[in-house]
Amino acid sequence: MKIKKFSCAILALILLFSTSVVAQFSVNSVEISEQDSSVSGELKYTVLSDGTAKIISYYTTATSYSVPETINDHVVSAIGDDAFWGCSRLQSVTIPENVKSIGSSAFEGCTKLAEINVTDSLTEIGERAFYNT
Repeated sequence: MKIKKFSCAILALILLFSTSVVAQFSVNSVEISEQDSSVSGELKYTVLSDGTAKIISYYTTATSYSVPETINDHVVSAIGDDAFWGCSRLQSVTIPENVKSIGSSAFEGCTKLAEINVTDSLTEIGERAFYNT
């Protein structure tokens, strides 16, 4: 009986410790990404290790939008996950040739989006990037 109680106590401590480590890791990850992001007008972006920019958030009520080629002297190379999510009035978007990737759900929920202008240089489109458009 004592072995059973001891085993239960050890398992409880392991679960308690592993939960606090995971929670601490998650909080630190969020803090790091927030520290690394910048804002330019209505765009929120992050500078990647190669010096290029990735758009991570943008909301517009405009019907047409052209992704900028640069943001604060950083070439825009990517549109991140959920970046334009829910821009329900957006009907047309132009993506310049320096953008190589579009993240998952980047334009999801842009229900009026009917025209997407991209070039051949686009090499990656994430899952559900244009879902429900």
